Amino acid sequence: MEYRYLVLGVNLILASVLVLIYGLVNAEPRIIGVAISIGLMGSVATVLGFSSAEPSAELLRMHSMIVEKAVVKLLEDLDLLNSNPLMVTAEGVQYLIYCRNTVPKEFVPGVGVNKGMPYLAIEVSLSLGDVELQMSVANEPDIEAVLHRILIENYGVASRLITSAEDGIFSLEFRGVAPLLKESLKTPCNMLIIASLSLLNKLLKKPVVLRETRLLDDRYVLKIGVAEGGG
Repeated sequence: MEYRYLVLGVNLILASVLVLIYGLVNAEPRIIGVAISIGLMGSVATVLGFSSAEPSAELLRMHSMIVEKAVVKLLEDLDLLNSNPLMVTAEGVQYLIYCRNTVPKEFVPGVGVNKGMPYLAIEVSLSLGDVELQMSVANEPDIEAVLHRILIENYGVASRLITSAEDGIFSLEFRGVAPLLKESLKTPCNMLIIASLSLLNKLLKKPVVLRETRLLDDRYVLKIGVAEGGG
């Protein structure tokens, strides 16, 4: 159990609720977007705080589900539910972006418009294996080994990870996904998607996009590629 992530996650979730209430009361879309960003970060950090599904995790799991449902509802309202999420880095900060265009050249956290189309940008502050990543990037990383060490050995998100790459598309096949994560696999903002995009964005030092997801029995497959340039 990673207590630092657990404590951080709980505090972020509580803060997001207060900010969300303020945004709703004052009808401020940007503040609502920021609240969702904070809540999403909190839910991910909370999940990472647990290496196993303990009874005490039930309440926090419910909070995570609430945040995910809020994001899904917002994506539905923006007609972005079927868009492919991007992970980009701008000024040293990672952002998860849902849009129908290429990577926006300029964007703000929350809801915005790019080339006449809406987008949702969520700041992602995950220190997933930063030490391992820095060491690996400096030595021309073996992406498969890095992903396995961080996601499987360090955080136990699944019992096994099989990776491959073909024509610039990375395939990540998770087997034996941790019980605490299974319920959210059908949502477009689950922790495995966010963590995988975040790590590949850091490793490749390029914007990445989720091309495809497949849920097959005990297997969960993500296909991730380098995103097109800003537009």
